Amino acid sequence: MVDVETLADAVFDSLKVIFGSTVFPALMEMIEEDYLGAEMDARTALVERPDLFERAFVGLLGESGKKILVDICEELCTRFLLDDKKATDLNTRDLAECMAIIPKS
Repeated sequence: MVDVETLADAVFDSLKVIFGSTVFPALMEMIEEDYLGAEMDARTALVERPDLFERAFVGLLGESGKKILVDICEELCTRFLLDDKKATDLNTRDLAECMAIIPKS
């Protein structure tokens, strides 16, 4: 069984690969400043409020951000979901749903 912290690491690792070591931190900083305020950092949002992180990411990057998260969700399902029925039922377009269901599989 995988926990939410491990999923968050996997999401951030994927984003680092996609955006690189220069752009990724700048992107997370923009999300924190423009969408999360002083309430939490991006990683905490991903762990505790994946819906909020997803809205911020898509708000910042638009449809491209949505596509990136869909691809990451599909990757998470392939890597971590052991129950084929849950994989079939899961809406892989929803990061918050992936973060909630995968640890329970």
